[in-house]
Amino acid sequence: MHCFKNLTGVVTKLLLLVLSVGLLFFLTSCGLTFRDADALPHEIRPQTESETEPMQDVPKHDFSPPETEETAEEPETGIVYPEFERIVPDGAQEWIDWYETAYGEGTADKVLLDSDGIRTLNRKMIDAAPNLRDMTALPATMAGIEVRAMIEKYNLPADERYVDGHTLITAEMRDNVKHNRNLDRIPETVELKRAVITGRSDLKGFPTEKTFHRHGDPHYDGIQETELISGFPAAVLHTSGDGHFSFVLSYFYSGWISSQNVAYCTDEEYMLFAAPQDYVTVVAKTVECDGIRFDMGAVLPYVTEDADSYTVQIPKRHGDTGTLFLEEAELSKADAVRGSLDYTMKNYYAQAFAYLGTYYGWGGADGGVDCSGFVCAIFRTFGIYLPRNTGEQSKYAGTVLSLLNDPSGVLDTVNQPSAVYRPGHVMLYLGKKNGTHYIIHAPQGGEQVCVAELSMANLTGVSVFR
Repeated sequence: MHCFKNLTGVVTKLLLLVLSVGLLFFLTSCGLTFRDADALPHEIRPQTESETEPMQDVPKHDFSPPETEETAEEPETGIVYPEFERIVPDGAQEWIDWYETAYGEGTADKVLLDSDGIRTLNRKMIDAAPNLRDMTALPATMAGIEVRAMIEKYNLPADERYVDGHTLITAEMRDNVKHNRNLDRIPETVELKRAVITGRSDLKGFPTEKTFHRHGDPHYDGIQETELISGFPAAVLHTSGDGHFSFVLSYFYSGWISSQNVAYCTDEEYMLFAAPQDYVTVVAKTVECDGIRFDMGAVLPYVTEDADSYTVQIPKRHGDTGTLFLEEAELSKADAVRGSLDYTMKNYYAQAFAYLGTYYGWGGADGGVDCSGFVCAIFRTFGIYLPRNTGEQSKYAGTVLSLLNDPSGVLDTVNQPSAVYRPGHVMLYLGKKNGTHYIIHAPQGGEQVCVAELSMANLTGVSVFR
């Protein structure tokens, strides 16, 4: 009996061993494994020395990629849209066709100066012309005596003048206008305050809304100097006594404009307009964008585009602080181009004829254009910045050739964008058709931009912009 009990115990132990091995084999074959973490929960695992030290400089943002099985695709960038075909004015097309007949098929589309050539031309003119300046290289301060001299260089007309040609300007009115220059408040050292022009502005020699016309003459204001267009970079040097006017520097002129059109800005904001890296240029004569008028040659920071329009940043002024803020708005590709226009004869003719029929405005008054302002606007679309006045253009703009001896013979050699001068007047040269030289220009008060035959009388020179 004892032997039977012992045998039974041995058999039992053997059976238990076989069952244990079989169970282990079964679990393993089912793919189950034991992990370290399953052995001891995280809360009671012993910590290493490094884990017990506090973390230093914990980042505020988690830059690790999202825990997804598939990597998200990058958004598509760098979309290239086909070049937008703008309508060429009929008159311009006639001259484009004439040019290609005279000089060869495709010559009207030839780029005459690349970006490096245009930069060289601009630098040459800045170095030579007294009133041209590099708006990216302005000093931080100027001597007060120098600023005062800039303001006092303007004189009121000495003869009888009338507001709008009808109301006589009295001696008291003159004294008030002069006093409003606030000369006694010019400090010894003047800080140049960077700004952007937020609305087309008449720039005058004195801080007043009054005009100084001769009796019965509505066209020529004796203190109107030029116009500053929306988007121009500027530097403010002084403020009038009533606070309504600012004395500013632009790239080609200094004078008084309404303070309501001046937006003070940071250096970074200023450079968006003074030295834009990615920008859009207005090529229409004028265009309204988000309630602001922009004239031909205005430059605006580029944001993005679609097939029909550009999204740009337009400058606006905070009414309470006078500081700049930028708003995004859409500008049709029919009215603008990314960067500057290619400097070609085709574009030269198209831009000039865009002004056909525009009324003359002395110094850009009443929203019009005078002879030298017309020339400036055309060339700004190519990134070429000319002197403002006819006198300086005739001396320093491009390569100047004399027309005193053989005007017709010299003009026969000119086949690039050019301006022709006679005393006090400038005209854009079109070419010689059927033995006659033609120009397009803004003639005088009361008239419109038009094409005309060029008389050889009293011509002084021609600027070839190359």
